[in-house]
Amino acid sequence: SGNLTVSAWIQSDQTNGDDGIWAWDVAGNFGEFDLSGYGNKLRMTVDDNSWRREIAFTSNEWTHIVCVFDASSESNTRIYVNGSDGGDGTTVGTFGNIGNLDLDGKRFEIGSYYSSGSYPFQGAIANCAVYSDAKSASFISTQYSNGIDADLSSDSNLIGYWKLDTASTSSNAITDLSSNSNHGTVQGNPTLTAVALDSTTNKNNGRLI
Repeated sequence: SGNLTVSAWIQSDQTNGDDGIWAWDVAGNFGEFDLSGYGNKLRMTVDDNSWRREIAFTSNEWTHIVCVFDASSESNTRIYVNGSDGGDGTTVGTFGNIGNLDLDGKRFEIGSYYSSGSYPFQGAIANCAVYSDAKSASFISTQYSNGIDADLSSDSNLIGYWKLDTASTSSNAITDLSSNSNHGTVQGNPTLTAVALDSTTNKNNGRLI
């Protein structure tokens, strides 16, 4: 695969741990394109951690996170937080050696990384989408403005889209709401809820019952 974008809304119960947010998993190792919360940072790793970018992150509120991988540009491979570029942060490794990612036969996991079910995310994740292109800053800003309950199923270059809510997720199945039928399975016993966000600055967020 060439360029990629992954977006999701997360609410972290802790930011100083080691929590997987998503990963293209390689058993017992880093994956091809992972995001984790590690030591009060968001850590995006590419190509089995041969290159990574880290930015500071300490929020425990619902936050829109987007990772963009541009196979031709280290500077354009970014982490966006609430519709804005998260900054350069810290990079480690040599980006020029990566090229296209090998995703064939690899499983996309939400809520863990490194190996299946390892380093589970402590918190909640909603509205996760994967795209086969490097989304622009304007696209990401608009997606954030549309909110956590926006319908992304008609977005261009969509590989998979999982709302992770009560309507599209059951005890053993996660429905892909794109046209690609990349349905998933549930591991463990996650709590399924629908999110109600307070659009004012008071942030009195709730859950639908």
